[in-house]
Amino acid sequence: MRELLIEVFAAIKGNKMRIALTGFSIGWGIFIFIVLISSGQGLLNGMKNNFKTFNVGVVTVTPRQTSQPFEGRSRGRSIHFYEEDITALKHLFGDTVTNTIMVMSHAVLARSDMDYVNTVVDGFTPGYAVAPNIRIVEGRDINDLDMQQQRKVCVIPKRLQKGFFGRSNSSVSSKNDTTAVGQELLLDGICFRVVGVYEPLWRTNASHTIIAPLSTVKKIWCHDGKLSRVYLQTAHLTTAALNQHFSDRLRKELATRKNFAPTDKNAVKIDNYYELPVLLVNIMGGLDILIIMVSLATLISGIVGVSNIMLIAVRERTREIGIRRAMGAKAYQIVMLVLTESVIIFLLFGYIGMVVGLGLVKLSATFIDLSGNYEIFSNPSVRLIYVLAVSGIMIIAGLLAGYIPSRQAIRIKIVDALTAQ
Repeated sequence: MRELLIEVFAAIKGNKMRIALTGFSIGWGIFIFIVLISSGQGLLNGMKNNFKTFNVGVVTVTPRQTSQPFEGRSRGRSIHFYEEDITALKHLFGDTVTNTIMVMSHAVLARSDMDYVNTVVDGFTPGYAVAPNIRIVEGRDINDLDMQQQRKVCVIPKRLQKGFFGRSNSSVSSKNDTTAVGQELLLDGICFRVVGVYEPLWRTNASHTIIAPLSTVKKIWCHDGKLSRVYLQTAHLTTAALNQHFSDRLRKELATRKNFAPTDKNAVKIDNYYELPVLLVNIMGGLDILIIMVSLATLISGIVGVSNIMLIAVRERTREIGIRRAMGAKAYQIVMLVLTESVIIFLLFGYIGMVVGLGLVKLSATFIDLSGNYEIFSNPSVRLIYVLAVSGIMIIAGLLAGYIPSRQAIRIKIVDALTAQ
C-alpha cells in the first residue's frame, strides 16, 4: 500500500497542471453544491423564524361590496360593520372566538416640525397588538384610560420615527435626537401626543400606519361608527378542516345578518392564515428539492468533465502502462493505481471546495446578522446526511472516473502500448 501511495503522489507531482485543472473542476462542483444547499437551508430557517412570531390564530374580516344581487338588492352594495355586529358575532361564536379586535381607519396627513406624510390612522382597543403582529419598542401602548377619556395619543411605527423626530435643530447631536415619546404630532391639524413606538414582528411587513384609541378616532373622524375591519382571535381551530368550517359558518352568519348571498365571497373578505405557514413550508420544501436537483446536476456535470480529463490522462500514459505490464505488473495493479489516484484527487479537492463553500456561507450569514436581516436568512448549514452523501458521491465518482479509462488502457496489447506516442 505504501508503494502504491508513493507512486500515486509521484504521478500527481509530475502532472501538476493536469491535476490542478482536474481538481478545480471537482472543487467547483462541490463548492456550488454546498453553497446552494446551505443557502436553501438558511432561507428555510428564516421563514421558520418569521412564523414563530406570526399569529395564525387570528381571522381578519373586512367588509367590501356585494358582487351578486340578493333578494331584490342589486350588486355593488356596500357592506358595513358596526360594534353591535361584532358583539353579536362574539356571542354567537363564543366557543371559538376568544376576543374581538375592532378597527376604525381614516386617511390623515401626519405632520411634525421635521416632516409630513400621507398615511392612515387606525383606531384600536387595548390588547390589539396580537392582530397586526407588532410589538412596542419604545414608550407604552394604548390603554383603557386612553379609551375612556378619548385621549389624543398615538403610537407611531419605528420607520416613521426618524422622519418625524430624527433631526435636531441644534448643531450638537445626541442619542435623544430620535426620541419620539412625549413629542407632538399633528394628524389632520389635530395635535396628538406620541406615547409609544412600534415595529412589526415580521420585518418584511413594514407599515406607515399610526395607531390611536378607537374611541378617539370614532369621535374625531368616524362619527357613523363604521368599522374598517375586525380581527377575531380564535381557539380550538387546530386543523385545516376546522378552520375552513369556521370560515364558512362565519360567512353564512354574516350573510344572514347583512343580507347578502352566502355564496358571495366578495361581500366580506375573510382571511384565515392557518394554512399560510404550512403552504410556505411546502413551497420551501419544494424549493429545497429543486436546489438539491440543481446542485446534483452541477456536481454530475463536474464529474463528467473530470472523467473526460482522466480518460485523456490515462491515454497519455499508455506507454507507461505498457512498460509496467511488460515488467510483470498485473492488470489489477494498474487499475488500482489509476483508481487510487482518481479517488485521492476527488477527495482532496472535493473537501477543499466543501470547506470554502461552508466558509463563504457562514461569512455571508455573519454580515446578514449584522445588517439585521436575520428574518430572511438565518443559520445556513448543511445537514450531516448531505456531507456523507457528497463524500460517498466523491468516492464513487472517483472510482468510476478512474476505472473506465484504466480498463480501456489494460485492454491495449503490450506491443501497441510500448509503441504508442
